[in-house]
Parts: sequence; C-alpha cells; structure tokens
Amino acid sequence: MSVDHLLPKSKQRALAYEWSNYRLACSRMNARKNAFEDVLDPFEVQDGWFSLDLSTLQVTPGAGLAAPVQQRVQDTIDRLDLNDDEFITARTAYYDSYRDGDLTFRHLRKHFPFLAMELLRQGLAQP
Repeated sequence: MSVDHLLPKSKQRALAYEWSNYRLACSRMNARKNAFEDVLDPFEVQDGWFSLDLSTLQVTPGAGLAAPVQQRVQDTIDRLDLNDDEFITARTAYYDSYRDGDLTFRHLRKHFPFLAMELLRQGLAQP
C-alpha cells in the first residue's frame, strides 16, 4: 500500500500535505494514476458505477449511468488499466477458488470486496 495524492502535488502544491488530498492506493495504481486527473475519487464513486462481467472478469461501467459519469468511469478503467492480464488472472483465481468451495464468501468479501459485491448484485451469492 502507498498513499496517493488525489490532486497531484506537481499541479496542486498547496495540497501536498493536506490530509483531505490523500488516498490509500496500491503502488501500481499510484504509479498508473501518476499526475493525471482523470481518475475518479474513490470517495465519490457510488454503488453501481463499476460492474464486473463474470464471463470475462472485466471491469465495465455500470448499466444506466448518465453519459458524463459513464465516461468518467471508463476513463478511470482505462487510466488504471483495470483489465490488464494480471488483474484478470487475480480475479479468475479468487472467483474459481470461491466457486470450488476453497474460499468462503466472508473471505471473498474481506479480501476481494468488489467481486463479492458483484456476486451479490448479480444474484450469484447470498450475504
């Protein structure tokens, strides 16, 4: 884990040490976001903005979003490369382990909450 500046310190020097501008992020996401400002603030994201296609395990914009929100979601997916091979492989491993009974839903919810939420939303798991 690392701490990312939501608004890049290279562009917003006055916010470099403001707690309100810090976001917890893994190092890879921090590096991919870099100084770009087209990634959604995690505090702003609402349920349903991102969805998971369980046949491909790719992240997609949620259904029925207003065009500007849908574009911002897609920009975030693209900027962070949320559908790269490493992420797809990780999602596949968690999903397969859950389906095979090797992981409980509780474990999935704790360690891979987006997948767990999508299984609930799509009616493939019980809370």
